[in-house]
Amino acid sequence: MMIPILTLEQIQWLGYAGFRIQGPPLIYVNPWRVTRGPFNADAILITHEHYTYFSPGDIAKLRGDETLVIGPPAVIDQLSGHGITLRPWQSLPLGDDASVRAVPAQAEIEPGAGYRGLNYIISTGFYDIFYAGELGFVPDTVCDIAILPIGHRATGGPDMALAAVEQLRPRWVVPCIYNLSGFASEPEDLQYFIQHCEGLAEPIMPHRSRW
Repeated sequence: MMIPILTLEQIQWLGYAGFRIQGPPLIYVNPWRVTRGPFNADAILITHEHYTYFSPGDIAKLRGDETLVIGPPAVIDQLSGHGITLRPWQSLPLGDDASVRAVPAQAEIEPGAGYRGLNYIISTGFYDIFYAGELGFVPDTVCDIAILPIGHRATGGPDMALAAVEQLRPRWVVPCIYNLSGFASEPEDLQYFIQHCEGLAEPIMPHRSRW
C-alpha cells in the first residue's frame, strides 16, 4: 500500500492560530472564522478553550459524522462530551497512516488541578509536526516541522519560539500569531524571528487557505 507523502504546500494557514493539514487525513487545528469547506474534516484538534482557539461554531462547519474532535477536558465538556479527551502524552491513531500525540502546554501541572491546554505532535506523510498553541512547555523531542506562535506575549513571543526551535531542531518552522491588531504583538516580531532562525531551521510562510 502506498503511504501518502505530505508536502509543505499541504500545510495551510487559516489565520491567527488555525491550520489546515491537507492529508489524507484532513486535519484542522484551532479553526477560527473559517468558511465551510467541500469536505468534512477527519480530525479537529483544539489546544485550549480561549475563543480564538476554540470556536464551536467553526467546528460545526467542518465536522461530519465521522470527524474526531480532540481536545483537553475544558473543551470537550463544552461540546457536551461530543469529542475525545486526550491526556498529556496520550496518542491516538488517525486512520491507517497518521497519528496525534498530546503534549502538555504548561511546564507544571499541579496534582489534582488537571491541565488547561494541550499542544500536539501530528505524525503524517513521513513528517512529525509539532504544533504549539502556547509555549509554556516544549517537549524533549525532535520534529521535522514546528508550527510556533511568535507574536503574542501570552503564548510565548519570538524569543521563546527561537528557544523552542533550538530544542526541537526542526528542518522547517512555520510562524503564526503575529502582527495582530488588538493583541500583545509587535510589527517587527516576524522579521526578528526569521532573522534569528538562520542556522537553526528554514522558516516557511504558511499558505493561506480559503477554507
